[in-house]
Amino acid sequence: MLREKKKALWKIIIVVLIFVNCAMVLLKDDNAFVLYERLLSTSSSRGDMVAWARAAVNSCNIEPLPNITVFFKYLNQTEYPCKNLTKFGGAIFPKFVDGDKWACLDSPVAPPPSNCLVYSFGINFEWSFDDAMASYGCEVYSFDPTMDMKEHKRSPNITFLKLGIGNSARNFSRGKVDTLGGIIKKLGHVGRRIDYLKLDIEGMEVETLEEVFKNQPELLTNVTHLGVEIHPGKYNGANTTQPTNIFNRLWKTFQYLGCLEFQLLYWAYNPYPSYSMWKGIKQSCCYEIVWVRPPPR
Repeated sequence: MLREKKKALWKIIIVVLIFVNCAMVLLKDDNAFVLYERLLSTSSSRGDMVAWARAAVNSCNIEPLPNITVFFKYLNQTEYPCKNLTKFGGAIFPKFVDGDKWACLDSPVAPPPSNCLVYSFGINFEWSFDDAMASYGCEVYSFDPTMDMKEHKRSPNITFLKLGIGNSARNFSRGKVDTLGGIIKKLGHVGRRIDYLKLDIEGMEVETLEEVFKNQPELLTNVTHLGVEIHPGKYNGANTTQPTNIFNRLWKTFQYLGCLEFQLLYWAYNPYPSYSMWKGIKQSCCYEIVWVRPPPR
């Protein structure tokens, strides 16, 4: 009887040692870490993230935007310092470059080559970002309901879907729109890490993210890079504390992202069509912003 107990104990010790050894190997390799992270993405752990994300949003201390200076002060900072900030894509026009997006290739936020997932909303026949991410090795889903073309495989790594994103599932004159949660479920990516979520959707970005914060904030816990082109227009002296003010709504979005542990990585003026000044503040109609959310290690 004692001998059998000793054998059972040794079996337990051997299993524990094997597990510890495998975990140490996995954690030394970034690609292996991604696999390890996904193996841990069980229904139980997803349930924990749902509870955490909803609690983070519900307890987020949202303050109105006191003035436009605070808005630009937020942008003029780097919350996540990156040694390998890299540009993907970009179409060259006579006076500016458009369509380029930036990503951090530092561990642990770098998309793992040949094992990464990208959602790119808003194409308008400008494929440079999508092509660059596909060349990097990512599986890319490109979305645009306004383009006059059928759904197809642009390349082995790029799937084009005539579908848009918004705050509800609906049809409109040029196609269909669904929520982020609806699209993730439709594509079978529930619980999967999205290495880059790009939103360039011509002013629909605010209501799209507001829907996510309200109904499924946990979806963003699987996003590593969030690249958004915001379209507030040029500030004209309006009261930024008003709930409907676009700068105030964006400020609220920035705060929710902070509560979900996103950190500002990069921002830039969109140079089209031109810059203007407001009491010494340089303005554009649109701004490119990228946040990162480091995965837990």
